[in-house]
Amino acid sequence: MKKFLSLIPAVLLMSACQISIEEDDDSAEVDWETLVAGTWQACSELGFGSELYTTMQDGGYWQDTTEYFTDKECKELDTTQDADVFTGTYTLKNTLVLEDGVRAVEVDWTYDQTDEFNDGECYSLYSVVGGFLYFGDIYSEDFDCSTPEKRSVKLDYDFPLVKIADI
Repeated sequence: MKKFLSLIPAVLLMSACQISIEEDDDSAEVDWETLVAGTWQACSELGFGSELYTTMQDGGYWQDTTEYFTDKECKELDTTQDADVFTGTYTLKNTLVLEDGVRAVEVDWTYDQTDEFNDGECYSLYSVVGGFLYFGDIYSEDFDCSTPEKRSVKLDYDFPLVKIADI
């Protein structure tokens, strides 16, 4: 399932010096484009080692890379597996307040690798909460990002990404 994440563009996280989203201030405008700009990462343990998921977001363009490692801490590169790289564009849509009170933004992703996933399009959401980037819940049984109407309405809090660089 984590390999599926290489198809979902990650997007955002914030550093301490960037905009913070105040959950209880619904009137404040969120500059989502500023929040998404940068490079974000997450190391996930796999049964055979780990994978390092990196996403770069910059002004409507994204690139996701998943590298595989033989250890659980993403330090020893597994030279027997090639990295997965996906690219494309994104468009930010409406800001939503989710049922848990967190604000998120709808995002429409287009993939350069159109035969890889949903005919090259995916409709989801993401948010920055407590300094971590979260995507729409991709593990629910209802998940299907093939149309805007099937867009996730919850965040996957099990896969936080940390910002490692500003653009």
